[in-house]
Amino acid sequence: MTPADEIAAFHRLVEKEGMSSQEIADRFGIDKRAVDGRLRLAGLHDDIMQALRARTITLDHAKAYAATVSQERQKQVFDIVGEGSPLSLIHISEPT
Repeated sequence: MTPADEIAAFHRLVEKEGMSSQEIADRFGIDKRAVDGRLRLAGLHDDIMQALRARTITLDHAKAYAATVSQERQKQVFDIVGEGSPLSLIHISEPT
């Protein structure tokens, strides 16, 4: 499974099946922290998720975008930075 597939699958198991992250971890034989990390990315803007799915951005890029829960802000930054380095996100400040 790709990271995007894992994010979607884990999120679906929580939302539809009511599974906990520990139950998902046990089911897939992975660490609970890995599941929690993927679940944090479930709130990414659709454009960012599509870029992750298409592998035009990395999982590290996706994590950088997820630093804010605002999908609107994620999209604004994605439109500016796109497939650039997540480190470039540091130079774009949050609006006040």
